[in-house]
Amino acid sequence: MMVAKTSLESRKKEEEAKFKHREDLEFRVLARRNKLLGLWAAEQLGYPPESAEAYAKEVVTCALGAPDRAHDKVNEELASNGVDVSGTRVRDEMSRLEDVAREQVIKEAREGNGSVPIYKNALRRELEPTLSPRDRADQKPVQR
Repeated sequence: MMVAKTSLESRKKEEEAKFKHREDLEFRVLARRNKLLGLWAAEQLGYPPESAEAYAKEVVTCALGAPDRAHDKVNEELASNGVDVSGTRVRDEMSRLEDVAREQVIKEAREGNGSVPIYKNALRRELEPTLSPRDRADQKPVQR
């Protein structure tokens, strides 16, 4: 009976770690997407590099807790400065940049360069569908 309880507790902890990891990963992806969106919008607005970085930080900060605020901020800023970019174009760019951000965050996690926590088994299972056959061959089997 003790073995079953310990196994159940172990599974529960692993599931909690996976959930926490997914939430953290998603937060980082959205923050990175918003930064990239801010840099893209700054380019559309003709900002110099220093101002572009500051503007990108503003976009990230305004969207904390409400990701759609990034779209609204960028859309309003572009419109108020006479830049002819539709809301649909901004949404399309957000979607494209989310894919870019996800790739960057996952790559950093794999390489250990980012501050994304690595939950060995949880991360491997989550990334498994995105690994190429060559990458999968390089991976050690998950021990359970």
